[in-house]
Amino acid sequence: MSGQISKRDKLGLHAEIEKLCISILSLCIRASFAPKNDKTDTIRQIRIDLESVKYLIRTSHELSIINQEKYISLESKLQEISKMATGWERYSTNNPA
Repeated sequence: MSGQISKRDKLGLHAEIEKLCISILSLCIRASFAPKNDKTDTIRQIRIDLESVKYLIRTSHELSIINQEKYISLESKLQEISKMATGWERYSTNNPA
């Protein structure tokens, strides 16, 4: 992040990003323990939350809350996580219990 983040941004966009990231982590754990035939909906929610995080990170960059270097780093990591979630969804859909 570029220097200090304002209180407004910490309690606004960044708080929402943090909530979504915690939700994604929780959903991943839930999906990993779920039976094969019950994973699809949870993984779909993971993908929705990931897209929301990507959008909020992009918005943070467009509002100059985070710098370009941080944005590119976060975006590339999110793209990789998104690919993994998509692969996980395909696997669970194509290989039912």
